Amino acid sequence: MEMHQIRYFLAAARTLNFTRAAEECYVSRTATADRGSASGIYLSCYFLGGMLGSALLGQIFDRFGWPSCVAGIGASLAVAALLAGRLPN
Repeated sequence: MEMHQIRYFLAAARTLNFTRAAEECYVSRTATADRGSASGIYLSCYFLGGMLGSALLGQIFDRFGWPSCVAGIGASLAVAALLAGRLPN
């Protein structure tokens, strides 16, 4: 295992987010041989996160209705704001 792979793993473990880890480690810029694959993995993680969020909120809407869905969106925005506050300047 190479050092940059360990850095990527640690970034993903620290942020609990593959997309953020890929951005933080500049995967597309540091990839020398498989730049297209690195970009593809980044985009896959990005859209997978959106799909999972949509599926979760869809289930909340089906089971509890619109007010609960709005509360779920508000909760996810609050979590995003808290995580954004933890980012280094």
